[in-house]
Amino acid sequence: MSFPGKKLKKELYQKGDVIFHEGEPDNAAYILESGSVEIVKNVEDSTVRLATLHSGELFDEMAIIDGSPRMAAAEAIEDSVIVRIPRKLLERKLKKYDAFL
Repeated sequence: MSFPGKKLKKELYQKGDVIFHEGEPDNAAYILESGSVEIVKNVEDSTVRLATLHSGELFDEMAIIDGSPRMAAAEAIEDSVIVRIPRKLLERKLKKYDAFL
């Protein structure tokens, strides 16, 4: 997959691999091309499962939009192929749309 002037990176994650950790600064959004990813958050001394994502879903875009650290972690729950969308590319695309959107 490519975009003029930029190549989007496809990354392979094995079952159990952590894609990113809660609290990290955000520098990319992701599209799940194949596989499944679980979004989890630590609450007190336990792990809360917030969502299970499947092929075609976009995730971790909100931290880029609002500039906050990641509010949760993501873990591959089966072998997965994920397309990484760098922050600068996403910001450039968003600037083309009405700020309301």
